[in-house]
Amino acid sequence: MKLLSIPIIIYCLLLLAISNIVNANSKLPKAQTLTQLNNNISKIMEKSKLPSLAYALVKKESIEEIKVLGFADLDSQKRADKDTLYRIGSVSKMFTSIAILKLIEQGRLHLDDEIKTLVPEVKYFNPWHETHPIRVVHLLEHTTGWDEIALTEYAKQNNPEQTLIESLNYYPESRTSRWPAGTRSAYSNSGGAVAAYIIEKITEQNFESYIHETIFNPLKMQNSTYLYNEQVKQFGATSYMHQKAQAYKHLIYRPVGAINSTIEDMAKFTKMLLNNGKPILSPESIKRMQSSKSTNIHEIANAYGLNNIPILLNNFLYHGHDGAVNGSLADLRYLPSGNAGFVILTNSGNPSKLKQIREQIIHFQTQELNKPEAFSEINPNEISKQLSGYYYTVNPRFELAHFFNRLIAVYKVTATEQELLFSGLIFNSKPKKFLPASETSFKSIDNGLVTLAAGNDPIDGQVIHYGDKVLKQTSAFAVYSQLIIALFWLISIISFIVILLISGINKIRGKKLSEVHKKLRTYPLLASFSALVMITVLILGMKNPVLNLGNITIFSIALMLATICYAIFTLLAVFTAFKTDPVSLNKAVYGYHVICSTVHFVAFSYLLYFGIIGIRVWA
Repeated sequence: MKLLSIPIIIYCLLLLAISNIVNANSKLPKAQTLTQLNNNISKIMEKSKLPSLAYALVKKESIEEIKVLGFADLDSQKRADKDTLYRIGSVSKMFTSIAILKLIEQGRLHLDDEIKTLVPEVKYFNPWHETHPIRVVHLLEHTTGWDEIALTEYAKQNNPEQTLIESLNYYPESRTSRWPAGTRSAYSNSGGAVAAYIIEKITEQNFESYIHETIFNPLKMQNSTYLYNEQVKQFGATSYMHQKAQAYKHLIYRPVGAINSTIEDMAKFTKMLLNNGKPILSPESIKRMQSSKSTNIHEIANAYGLNNIPILLNNFLYHGHDGAVNGSLADLRYLPSGNAGFVILTNSGNPSKLKQIREQIIHFQTQELNKPEAFSEINPNEISKQLSGYYYTVNPRFELAHFFNRLIAVYKVTATEQELLFSGLIFNSKPKKFLPASETSFKSIDNGLVTLAAGNDPIDGQVIHYGDKVLKQTSAFAVYSQLIIALFWLISIISFIVILLISGINKIRGKKLSEVHKKLRTYPLLASFSALVMITVLILGMKNPVLNLGNITIFSIALMLATICYAIFTLLAVFTAFKTDPVSLNKAVYGYHVICSTVHFVAFSYLLYFGIIGIRVWA
């Protein structure tokens, strides 16, 4: 299996277009004091060549530290300072949830209200409406079943004057439930946009004005805005991708990612969260915001709350959200049990460096905290043993990527007499250990939190929920056979390229192939070349997927044509292979071409099943 994993991992990295990214670990010692922490972060920033960085350490009582380093704009060498506004991306979603909770406290809305009743003018498609209607809670906990917004929605350069309902009418097709609401989670930007429109409908004012009135003003966040106004033009940090300045992008759905804010304002917001919502919300509302309750399983600690994403950092459960938009990154996290929170803002699209900085902060904030001990609450039972086996994810964020997830996002669960072991088959192969907390839920041995649970899915039957993943059991044969086929597919592509080079050399030397051999070889060679084009286009296109693939471009057209050519040449290869009389050919040569043609046919069938053949990624 180890030998098999090597080429599969290479294949996966190619399709993900991350072969040029190195996730280097910082060699700096962990900071014990605030001075050491500031020095370490400064060193990381200098080595990584981030344009600028702003960060804040927050407690309930006060904002402990604020630092701003670097340049807001590299061309003009304008330094960043406490007045610099950064784009915070999806951290903006937290404001939507707080606004919804405020309306609930006022008795004007409820999490269980159906959106069909609240906003009938918003188009969406739910095949399970009679039994599983979409409710407000599903919008905020990402359990609508909707696909992520399409690339065309990401790519759309929105008119700032366009209303929210006009934006929602642009591409309602992405708001199609793929499973009954409230059964699986899958992150989707459109849920927050519909929630924001509900706020507009109830309050009879535009969303941005309501957020200013309800959140920004009470917290004295005077330097925060959703709009590209004069303040942003003057004090906004220029965003950078691969050291190139990015033009300000107007998002199609402003409520889910358009806030511009300073580090001081975001520190105030974090302080409010640590203070259980004071002065905006009640402690009960903040507690609800931090919890996941809309799926059909027991509550698990690290599942989506109301636009509040719990994440285990150094085995402590931080709440909050991160954000990324067009060359800017943000990370807001808070640990209620440890009275600690932080915000990191940067005008760079380099997530690996931000992660290094976060690791330094996490260690500093948790170094004196005690981790809870884990112990079994019940004896392992028959249900635990039934969970043993292989699993794949059934709740992809992007439906188009499901063909890829189905292949590599495979996990193995092993039930022993004392514990449950969970590991990735290809990635994250070190097993995570769990102890039974109930008949169907399991707590991590590392932190004592229930983060894995078994449940019943209305479509797939018994499944496992692990954080934001929903996993369906499959057979070992299915797992390994598809990995072996993927391996042979990769070998087929590479081998035909090698054969083409050898043939060129032989042609120069005067060696000729028989007409039968030429005919047999032509179509598998063209199929392999088409597959290589698909991979190459994906690698190049994914360097800027929104720009390159979200519009009609040379990349998106080439990808569509390459998949069509691959289908045509594969079918011709199979037809030719089985029509050719093998008598006049070397048995090994004939067998090789038949095997390669068959492998291409299996790969073609797989891609066809998942809708990849003839794909129009911009549509």
